[in-house]
Amino acid sequence: MIFSKQQEQDSLQFIIQDIIKQANLENLPEQEKQAFASQLEMQFNRRIGLIIMDNLDDASIEEYSKIIKDNPFPNPDELQKFLEKHIPDYGEKLKVGIDNFVKEILLTLKK
Repeated sequence: MIFSKQQEQDSLQFIIQDIIKQANLENLPEQEKQAFASQLEMQFNRRIGLIIMDNLDDASIEEYSKIIKDNPFPNPDELQKFLEKHIPDYGEKLKVGIDNFVKEILLTLKK
């Protein structure tokens, strides 16, 4: 399910704080921790976009591009309907993609 911008932000912040904790980065200076969290947030948004684009056909990509071009934060219900219509098992694909991305991040940070 697509969340409202606030719900998405809250969920993403929870995941980012969990990554910081699991990677033992809680003792970083606050400014560095905030910069790291901000960078992670940008990478998550990029990854979500890639998950969507990787699962759309050419015609759907064109339609999706138009939707986000006209409004970078489209109506969550309308976007949810679009994604469910054009990406079978969208919620599961998003969950798997995000879970895999978190694992990649933690592996990189723990090296």
